[in-house]
Formats: sequence, C-alpha cells, structure tokens
Amino acid sequence: MKKLWALVFALFLISCAASQGMRMEPSSASSKVSDGSLAGLQKQEGRILTYTGSITLEVPENEISDVMDKMYKHIEEKKGFLISRGRNHLNAKIPASDFIHTFNWMKTLGEVRAENIQIQDITEGFYDSKVRLDNALKLQKRLLDLLEKAKNVQEAVEVEKELSRVTEKIETLKAKLNLYQKQIDYSELHVYLREKSIPGPLGWVFVYAYKGIKWFFVWE
Repeated sequence: MKKLWALVFALFLISCAASQGMRMEPSSASSKVSDGSLAGLQKQEGRILTYTGSITLEVPENEISDVMDKMYKHIEEKKGFLISRGRNHLNAKIPASDFIHTFNWMKTLGEVRAENIQIQDITEGFYDSKVRLDNALKLQKRLLDLLEKAKNVQEAVEVEKELSRVTEKIETLKAKLNLYQKQIDYSELHVYLREKSIPGPLGWVFVYAYKGIKWFFVWE
C-alpha cells in the first residue's frame, strides 16, 4: 500500500514539475489602440492575441434603424453572431480574420465620435493550460494502469479517489482551453449609435449666421 501511494505521489510531483518548467514568462495583459490607429494590431510573432473593438457613431435619427439593419446583415454575411442588440447599439462576435475589415466598414456608416480596440495577450494562460492538460492526461493514464494492478479493494478505492480528482481537473482545463479557443477564433465588437441633431428652419438661421461670422473673422 505504501509503495502504491509513493508511486502516486511521485507521478503527481512529476506532473507539477513539468507544468512549472513549461510555463512562459509573463507578458503584458492588454493594450489599447485608440484615436483611429490600427498600428497595434500588427501580429506579434509567437503571441496569441484577442481583440475587442468599440465604435461610437453619430447618425441622423431617421437612419438609425437602417444602419442597425445594415450592420446586422454584414455580421451575418461574415458568419458572425449577435450577443445583444438594442435600438441604437449592438454587441457581436466576428471571425477574427474579418475583424479589421468589419471594424473599418462600420466606421463608414456614420460620423465616428469614438473608437477603440482592446488587445489582450493570452499566450501565457493558453500554453500553461495546455501543458497542464497534457500532464493531467498522462497522470490519468498512469492511474488507470495502477487501478488494474490494485491488489485489494482498499487500494482500488484510493486510486479511484485520486483518479476522480484528476478527471475533474482535466474537464476544467478542457473547458478553459475551449473558452480560450473561442476568444482566438472570434473577436468582439461593440457599436453605439448617437442621434445626429438636425436643425429646424429657425436653427438653420443660426447655423448660417455662425458660418458667416466665422468666415468674416478668418478673412479679416
């Protein structure tokens, strides 16, 4: 019995050591690209990056519905999907390969009042989880071999208990990697529409008066 648990403990230590050895150096968690600059979106070799973009557009009130429909249609054409949608905003997932194209296309639908792209570096977390999963799967296989060699019920029960813990860990790591993969495959996009005020008949008088005064002082 002591030999059995000594072997299980040794396998556990080997698994932990391998995981620690493969862990990558920490990197910056995220950065922002704003003011219309897309320079930060250049691919960084060896890094796994995810993107979240937001745009605020100003459009005439009577065009908001049409603009929303155009955006929704474009998202469908690009094989994306909506997370949420309101009268003047939407939140969607876009295939990462079409993110920049979609981001720039949506900016043409109105006057851009704000834009931002958040870049998240998930390299360390992704590879750390992958190494941990590989080690957990190897440990699971070894425990199954030990279970077959158990000499009595007590040994079998103890190995099954450890096997249950490792199996639960495997499922957790698989779910985490699946979430990472979704973030890699799809970028997130938030678009907000603001109503563009259109002056009435009296309002245009003040608009043209302002332009006239501005022109006068410029040429003076």
